Amino acid sequence: MLRDGRRSRSGAGTAIDVSTRCRCRRIFRYRPLGADDPGGQNVSVRPPRRAVAMYSSLAGVAYVLAGYPLLAAISARVRPRPVRRTDDTPSVTLIVPCHDEVDVIATKIENLLRLDYPSDRLEIVVVDDGSTDGTADAVRRALDGVRSNVRLLERPERAGKAAAINAAIAESSGDVIALSDATAVWDPGALRALVQSFGDEDVGVVSGRMSYGGDGVGRVLDLYWRYEDSIRSWESASGTTVGVNGNIFAIRRRDAEPLPAGTVNDELTLALRAAIAGRRIVFDPTAYAADLPSPTMRDETARRSRMTAGRLLSTMGPARGVWTRPGLAVRFVSHKLLRPFVPVMGGLATFAALATLFTTRARPIDRFIASLLTVGTGSVAVASGLGHLLERTGRAVPVVVRGAHLATSSATASIVGILRALTGRQRATWTKRPPSAASALSPQASCS
Repeated sequence: MLRDGRRSRSGAGTAIDVSTRCRCRRIFRYRPLGADDPGGQNVSVRPPRRAVAMYSSLAGVAYVLAGYPLLAAISARVRPRPVRRTDDTPSVTLIVPCHDEVDVIATKIENLLRLDYPSDRLEIVVVDDGSTDGTADAVRRALDGVRSNVRLLERPERAGKAAAINAAIAESSGDVIALSDATAVWDPGALRALVQSFGDEDVGVVSGRMSYGGDGVGRVLDLYWRYEDSIRSWESASGTTVGVNGNIFAIRRRDAEPLPAGTVNDELTLALRAAIAGRRIVFDPTAYAADLPSPTMRDETARRSRMTAGRLLSTMGPARGVWTRPGLAVRFVSHKLLRPFVPVMGGLATFAALATLFTTRARPIDRFIASLLTVGTGSVAVASGLGHLLERTGRAVPVVVRGAHLATSSATASIVGILRALTGRQRATWTKRPPSAASALSPQASCS
């Protein structure tokens, strides 16, 4: 009897356990409101997969655009690492690679000859990379009868910017190598400001600040660069920044390793390889240059797609050593590598939001956030289309509309750049700035 009683009690306990588990599963299983449960007592608090995908994508976008900049600002305040600056004037070779820049090269030379730097410590090398418009002849005319420290290096075959830089470095002697595009106008004190940071032996690369100006694309670009320069300042203040500008850039000769053939983003590759070797990359906002923006958003999209492809190709090739330095890798991934994927994450969030709106299982809070995201995305798309239409018809584009147009153009450029990098379709040679913008360059461009 006792054995039977025990078996009976055991059997009853098993039946109770099974019943309890089944009841718990029914309670916590996600069920749509009103489906054989009019009171909604059994509705789960767990969001459906569509909402999870939406929130995860939004979290990724928020981290890249706001979370990481906030962490960089906190790091700059909590763990500052000041740069030891000096007034020394090391010997400098300033390289200007160019291709078909006949309309601006004379003005560029005039601008560089006005730099506030000892002429006996500065060598300027203009590299003509297979120009077909008479750029080399324009350089000779600009130097005719002028005693200067400018030298022309001609390369009859076009091989790309990286090859031009390698050739100039090989035939120069400066302790510091500075780089600038033909269209950029340097402030007279920019070079002196750049080299002051080399008083710190830990510093291997210094990059300056750019401004584009104007009322069109340039106005929106300046707003973007204020945001970007803030991140670079915070990164630099706590160690190393991973963002550089090739228009105003300097590196120690000993850290300037030859660039591999086919390198697209040459300045970033030079900087990252120096950082991999243990050097700091710092940002100096007092070193200032001005340039003209792309004349249309379509031209800006083409420029940004090349930058994106070059960034990815650098870390897959000549600068892949970045992955061996965890701190540097975290900064690069957070600041540079994830940035082109923001449009991808934003697109996933939008699709997940639409799916959430069309499901009967969504919670009210999920529907509300999905509605906000859908309306916001749609508004940006409409504003971007309006900006494109106004730009094509030659009408003034409001700054808010221009910002939306830049956002969608940047998204397009990111996706195109990613595809080019992954498929190996990005060329090493660069495309000349449209003449309508380049022709407006003048040595009196604002540099303040």
